[in-house]
Amino acid sequence: MIPTIAILAAVAMLAQDILGTILTMAEAKEKAALSGALDTVGWFAAILTTTWSVTALQGHNMSEKVWVLILVSVANFAGSYTGVLIGKKLINKVKVPAPSI
Repeated sequence: MIPTIAILAAVAMLAQDILGTILTMAEAKEKAALSGALDTVGWFAAILTTTWSVTALQGHNMSEKVWVLILVSVANFAGSYTGVLIGKKLINKVKVPAPSI
């Protein structure tokens, strides 16, 4: 059975990578407000990923550690891949006014 903490860490990693990939695309298109919002939400996902992963990896359950490594690695790839697919559609459609300086 897959440990809950491994699933939680993987879901958080998936979210973190999707947000991070779209963030990078938004920054490349100079969409500052969208970049800031994605960075803020992505930071929360990153903290959850780190917390759950480190908690499992510091434990004494080898099966749990292996599941975390496998699921988070798969989520890492899937998140980047999905982030590109979503970002390609989203970035050009979102109209965010540039801040005036």
